[in-house]
Amino acid sequence: MMTSKEYLVAAALGFFSIFGWLLLFINIGTLILTQDTILVIDFFNNFNVIYIFIISTVILFISLVFMIYLFKYAGAENEIKEAKKRGEYDKK
Repeated sequence: MMTSKEYLVAAALGFFSIFGWLLLFINIGTLILTQDTILVIDFFNNFNVIYIFIISTVILFISLVFMIYLFKYAGAENEIKEAKKRGEYDKK
């Protein structure tokens, strides 16, 4: 059973990964379409392509950290706690 903290981490993981991949695909798509170093989208027109790439890479790294946290603590630790409560866990 997941707690509210783990649901919050899962939601942050989903948001960061979707936002990071969206930035990365927009960046690569405009590079392919325009063959230029300046993005044509109005919101990003003041940024250089390199900066957008770095920002999206950092966002994807943050989502990877959230994913590791979610798999390590939310999955395995809760299963061990539940097994200890049932008396089925024995350390070998």
